[in-house]
Formats: sequence, C-alpha cells, structure tokens
Amino acid sequence: MILRRDHIAGFAFVTAGALIYVFSGDLPWGSLAMPGAGMMPKLVLGLMIIFGLVLLARGSTSPPLSEIDWSDRSHALCLIVAAALATALYTTLGFVLTMSLLLFRPHRRGRTQAAHPRVRVQRRHCAGCVPPVQFFP
Repeated sequence: MILRRDHIAGFAFVTAGALIYVFSGDLPWGSLAMPGAGMMPKLVLGLMIIFGLVLLARGSTSPPLSEIDWSDRSHALCLIVAAALATALYTTLGFVLTMSLLLFRPHRRGRTQAAHPRVRVQRRHCAGCVPPVQFFP
C-alpha cells in the first residue's frame, strides 16, 4: 500500500478528534431540550472523526505522499507558530489585542508588514498602535 496525503490527513483528524473527545469528558452533555456546554463541541468532534474516516477510505484517489512539494514549509511553520502564540496569549491579553498582533508581523528589516500579501501598511498615516491598512487587488 502506498502512503498518500489523504491517509495522513484522515489519520490526523481521527486521532485529534478522538483525543479531544476523550479529554472533554468533563463537559456536561445535557439533553435536546436543554443542551449542556459539551453538546456542540462533541457533535463537532464526532463530525470531525466521521470526515477523517471518509478521508481515510477515499485516500487512494489522492497523490502519493512522496510527491508533496515542501517548498512552502517555512510559511506553514510560521502559521503554526502564530496560531500557537495567539492561543497562548488569548487568555492573558484578550481578544482585541491578540487579534491585532496576529494581523501584523515584523518585517525582516524591522518594519511592520501586514501578514497578508495583499495588504499594504501605510506608515505615514500611523496615529495609534495599529497602523491603517490599504487593500489592493
């Protein structure tokens, strides 16, 4: 059997969904008339596991794992680190400040640059801690 991309993704979804489902056992399920705090997360995790199993079953139609182009791995690593930092800082800094920091990243030469490639930061109009941005096509 040739290991394919969807096999890895399906296994990751099933494993993550099962682990999170097991660790979220302390949330009350409730009933359909009065749902508890654990009903929606457990339903979403159940769907995540089902879709992961579908990926595993249909994995033979995806390209082999050996054909993946890894040239964009530095960008993927940057996104993973940014998401982990935002998750860690969310409870201490709050939503607004954390999301503002997530939108802007330091440029290689020390200047502020928008995290999205189609956003241009205008330095001459900076009046607060978050500079205004201009979207362009």
